[in-house]
Amino acid sequence: MKDHGSILVYYNFRCTGIIVIQSLPENEHATGKELFDDIISRYSEMVDFESHYREVYDREDFFQQMEHLIDAI
Repeated sequence: MKDHGSILVYYNFRCTGIIVIQSLPENEHATGKELFDDIISRYSEMVDFESHYREVYDREDFFQQMEHLIDAI
């Protein structure tokens, strides 16, 4: 809840999933993949929580992956 002057705004949403998008040069440590494999995917198996992992390599690939994710959700 935030007070914006005379307007009071309430935020109410439910998070039902997470998407990890990783875009790194080959020589970089893949922390997004490790986070997904070690924590996020295991958590999503235990509770009603969707998880998606995507690697992108360039701008065009990013937008293609976004389209696939939108279709999947």
